[in-house]
Amino acid sequence: MFVIGTYSFYTIYDQQLFPNFYTGFFEKPEDGYQVYGYLNSFQVFLEATCMIIAPYFINKMGAKKSLLVAALVMICRIALSATLDNIYLISFVKLFHAIEIPLFILAMFKYIVGNFDARLSATLYLVGFNISSNLGVIVLSWFVGKLFDNTGYATTFYVLAGVVLITSIIAIFTLSDEKKQNNNDFKLALIIIKMGTYCFHFSFY
Repeated sequence: MFVIGTYSFYTIYDQQLFPNFYTGFFEKPEDGYQVYGYLNSFQVFLEATCMIIAPYFINKMGAKKSLLVAALVMICRIALSATLDNIYLISFVKLFHAIEIPLFILAMFKYIVGNFDARLSATLYLVGFNISSNLGVIVLSWFVGKLFDNTGYATTFYVLAGVVLITSIIAIFTLSDEKKQNNNDFKLALIIIKMGTYCFHFSFY
């Protein structure tokens, strides 16, 4: 439920709502899509960098706290998108994605390894996180779309931010604290899960 209440709602915001919201700030849509493409490319490089350094912070904070911090960044980005009306500030806020996604995904790896058998990590990630988050997007997209049709961007963004906030507050009390684990198990699980994730994504192409 934590994954659906945070990551699924955020994915709907980021992939289905934000691109058109962003390009709407430009007089010519083609200019908006061009700038959005450049910004997205820059974000990918930042995301790769954060993917390298994120494990250090996750090991310091722990998986549960890292997941909650990532959710907090999601809330800030969604809510600020509804509040700001300056394209430069909104462009800066979009780059939050490069922080929250590596932090969320790798923290989820560590959470799975810390609470379940490391040998099952890849399977648990693909089923418990990847598939559940995608199913959440499929099911919730219709409801978010109806909300957007009736209220517009600002209200929809505030509602999404509110849902993620409520889910995060509940998670403070319901997510399990990590059991003691071997860091080598975490590193090995990261390699296994990354390989499994790449195979899972490439299977769609």
